[in-house]
Amino acid sequence: MRLRRPHRPVRTAATAGGVALVAVALALPASAASAPPWPADGYTPSCDDLTWNENLDAPQFNYTDTTEPVAEDVTLSTGNPTVLGPGQRNVSFQVKMVDTCSGVAQVEAWLRRGSGVLEQLTMSPATENVFDGYWGSGGTADADDAGRYELVLFRTRDRYDSFALNGDFRMLEKADALPPTVLRQMSPRTPLVILRQTQLALKPVKSPVPKGKPLKLTGVVKFARASGYVAYPNATVTLQFRNGTTGNWSSAAPVKSNASGVVTFTAKPSTTAQYKLLTPGERGSLFTAPGESPVLTVTVK
Repeated sequence: MRLRRPHRPVRTAATAGGVALVAVALALPASAASAPPWPADGYTPSCDDLTWNENLDAPQFNYTDTTEPVAEDVTLSTGNPTVLGPGQRNVSFQVKMVDTCSGVAQVEAWLRRGSGVLEQLTMSPATENVFDGYWGSGGTADADDAGRYELVLFRTRDRYDSFALNGDFRMLEKADALPPTVLRQMSPRTPLVILRQTQLALKPVKSPVPKGKPLKLTGVVKFARASGYVAYPNATVTLQFRNGTTGNWSSAAPVKSNASGVVTFTAKPSTTAQYKLLTPGERGSLFTAPGESPVLTVTVK
């Protein structure tokens, strides 16, 4: 999979006792003091502690940030599972990060396919809300990238450590570097699945056919590779049928396709009937999506 490497934003923060500390000075007298609004792109954060400190030359509010970024959801921009046919498609692995106080400025994730090696991703904002929004690492993928993926490690940096305040409030001190927060197990650990598209078709038969005579139905099943569709051997295929052109479908016993992706069934229609093929797909080796053939209508004389 070819994933782009977006620019990595940089963050600094003051620390006090291992937590990020934001300090602001008031030009108003202490008697008029109230917690200043947080001018962060229109969003209102929530911090764990807010203290009013008058034991300084300029009284100040101290915001103590003890929150940590939380990964609430992971998904694929194209849906989970994503089903890919031949050719390339833009795909983004996304994670919803929530930090109600200092927001999120940087997310790094490690992506693993199956039980394979880890690939490091640097993610960029997929939504503007830094307190509760999605981050993604985009690129192109094709059907040969089919498999089960997992984001297994995150490293994040806070967005807000200092800020410009409106009106009577101003920043008191500049911040020092704060090491990134490392989350060694995200919750929930949702598998992200990419599947290959499948194609099924029943070969046409000459109509009308004699009533009650055996009718051989031949079908072909294929799955997608990056370069095109190829025969799908050993696929589980079910024939569904019904009398007439409306009503419920019935199912014959499933069969396995041969090395050329071919399946055969025998029917004895007594009236005009319809037939179609289904495959459930699988997520063990090829990672194929469920598929359904166009309906074949057979006229009986």
